[in-house]
Amino acid sequence: MKRQVVVPQELKSYYVDWKMSPGMVSGQHVFFSGFTGASADGSLSSDPEIQMKNAFEKIGFVLRDANLDFSSVSCFARTKCSTFAKNSLDVARQFCPVGFDT
Repeated sequence: MKRQVVVPQELKSYYVDWKMSPGMVSGQHVFFSGFTGASADGSLSSDPEIQMKNAFEKIGFVLRDANLDFSSVSCFARTKCSTFAKNSLDVARQFCPVGFDT
């Protein structure tokens, strides 16, 4: 099966510094390495909503460079155990409004 790494320009430092590709296309699937909520300068906001938006933005970069968008996403793993989880669900719906039942 053919595999192709996805390294958006915005995340090139992941590949150069850490030798880690932010995403990989394998067949008809895109896999992500996992993203933190850090901003582009490496700082981490104390606001969980900003962290979630930063992480989803990084996912969006990978999707874009794989010629996809959030409408192609079928699911995200999540838990429902705290206010943070509720806030993360609200943020997720801003990027990917389908597939997030409460």
